[in-house]
Amino acid sequence: MSGKLIVIEGADGAGKATQVDLLTERLRGEGVEVESLEFPRYDETFFGSYIKEWLDEMHGNFIELDPRLSAILFAGDRFETRDIVAGWLEAGKHVILDRYVSASMLHQGAKITDIEKRGAFLLWLQRLEYDVFKAARPDMVVYLDMPAETRHALLTTDERKPNLGHTETDEMYQAALQKCAEHVAGLEKWRIVSCLMDGKLRSKDNINTELYGLVRPLLN
Repeated sequence: MSGKLIVIEGADGAGKATQVDLLTERLRGEGVEVESLEFPRYDETFFGSYIKEWLDEMHGNFIELDPRLSAILFAGDRFETRDIVAGWLEAGKHVILDRYVSASMLHQGAKITDIEKRGAFLLWLQRLEYDVFKAARPDMVVYLDMPAETRHALLTTDERKPNLGHTETDEMYQAALQKCAEHVAGLEKWRIVSCLMDGKLRSKDNINTELYGLVRPLLN
């Protein structure tokens, strides 16, 4: 029996890494065989290291790079990791990913404001990832929804992130990302977990309880 592939998605500052760690720890505590990975793999892959150079603005403004060219770089990073993920799934292990193909749908799709053109890009992207590079298709994508202004405030006051990149600090891009997320999440039928309740930020444990409730039944 093959394992399930779960993706935790969200814009910069939404708390994806924290939620992946909490969920993985909780499942392992129950004896569930689970592995996790974070994309991009900046220090582990050929494509990942080149993506990092772009995000560090060594080659220009990454936001202005054509979305298809950007998507190819991220798809290449996932391609280099494809066999690792496939091996875990074939061994019956469940895999939880911090970002995946869905990240390119969001971050590159946000560069395209025309809905029809964005739709065409999403179809092209899925052909690239799933048909050409043979990436595993996720069984569930959970989107951590946090307003752009809240994310911006958290990112700019987080002492753990002293060197924010242009994509994280560009407020216009982050606002476009928020709009794109609303479009794509509905189109792709992602599960949505709001990081706010009554206008206030939920605790990481409270968010994780809801996340666990969505994911756990899929693993039975």
